[in-house]
Amino acid sequence: MKTSSKITRKRKNGFLSRMKTSKGKAIIRQRRKKKRDKLTTT
Repeated sequence: MKTSSKITRKRKNGFLSRMKTSKGKAIIRQRRKKKRDKLTTT
């Protein structure tokens, strides 16, 4: 029941729904770090 509501939320606004959760924030931080690494290396 909870999983289905999460899926619909992600479709509407995946970024905002992730920012609400602590785990989501960590994932976004990791992605930003990866992007920064790519920018610096290239």
